[in-house]
Amino acid sequence: MDWADKTVNVYNPLAQTKKLGYYTQSVLNRETLDPDLLILGINPGAAGGGIMSGEELLQGNPCFKGKGDEEIKKIYFNDYDSQKRKRGWDIVVKIRKMLEFAGKQILNDLDKFVLSNMVFLGTSKQGQIPLSFNEQMECATQTIKLIDILKPKVVLLLGDQTRDLFMKVANISRMEELIPNYHDFYCFFKNVHVISIYHTAYYSYYNFENMAIIGNILGYALDNSKDIIDKNILEKDLYERTIIRSIKIKNLLNRKDAIPLIDKNKALSYDLWQTIKNGNYVKSKDNIVIALTPEEDKKQYTLLVYTRQNNEEKTIKLINGIWPNEEFNPWECDKSRHVHEIISFDVSNEEIKNKMEKVLDEVKAYRDKEYPLK
Repeated sequence: MDWADKTVNVYNPLAQTKKLGYYTQSVLNRETLDPDLLILGINPGAAGGGIMSGEELLQGNPCFKGKGDEEIKKIYFNDYDSQKRKRGWDIVVKIRKMLEFAGKQILNDLDKFVLSNMVFLGTSKQGQIPLSFNEQMECATQTIKLIDILKPKVVLLLGDQTRDLFMKVANISRMEELIPNYHDFYCFFKNVHVISIYHTAYYSYYNFENMAIIGNILGYALDNSKDIIDKNILEKDLYERTIIRSIKIKNLLNRKDAIPLIDKNKALSYDLWQTIKNGNYVKSKDNIVIALTPEEDKKQYTLLVYTRQNNEEKTIKLINGIWPNEEFNPWECDKSRHVHEIISFDVSNEEIKNKMEKVLDEVKAYRDKEYPLK
């Protein structure tokens, strides 16, 4: 309450002179609030709020006023935005997906995360914040004080502008990159992990790789909240996780003749097209699929071959064509999929890559022979 009273004393004069409303996002006057994660953007992406008391500020986003937990979660994750043609808020939907790759369900509990911003003034675009450098610093200083009050395990900064402002206010000269090429920067501030990533708008629902990497970095930080992260230990930990191994194997394969996909079940699959139209291969339900599917309870990969039609008879015909001496072996989870090989988790990524390469080459040779381009 003391923080809120001091914060509105900073914002009320700005709201009056700039003719803009302000608000924080998560409801902060929850008696059971004990967050593991504090998510910070640069500022709210919509108008709202106004001159208010500290007590009103703690009530969070105006759209949450008078609503219970389930109603708020429905707004976060399910309500349809006809303008954006999406369900829920992109920020929390994507961060929840990232964390799910690490087996974390934090965003399903409103007491376990807080969403807020470095600056509380609402504008449709971050570049429209009508504040001088000193005014932004004054606003951001109040946000940084939330770290001391909430004591989260991890602070997640969204976007470079957020990171730059955080570093200036926190008087930090450098944040180190943890895993190269994923735009993930880190420091240990007041005994709290602070991790900066791209704004969630960067991450695609259709490319799980970046989201999986970031989610597992966050998962590692949440599981190891007391000690500064050693990036060498982190990298070793990540590459022992199934989803990251799938990504690593995909990068080792680097195939140009098949379409790779890593799905939500952590399976790495490749599609080879066999339908021909106008002299070219085209996508269809006849696609041949080669899938490296992890079975974590058994500590093994199952290497599956099937078609997108998921038809047992078509798969039997396919297997007889590729490997005439190999007996059809239906997978227990889906009888239309053929188990070509079982591979232990103990096998190296390089060896798994070689096994996948061999199968891809053999399937492609069958495809090119039976369905040649003229």
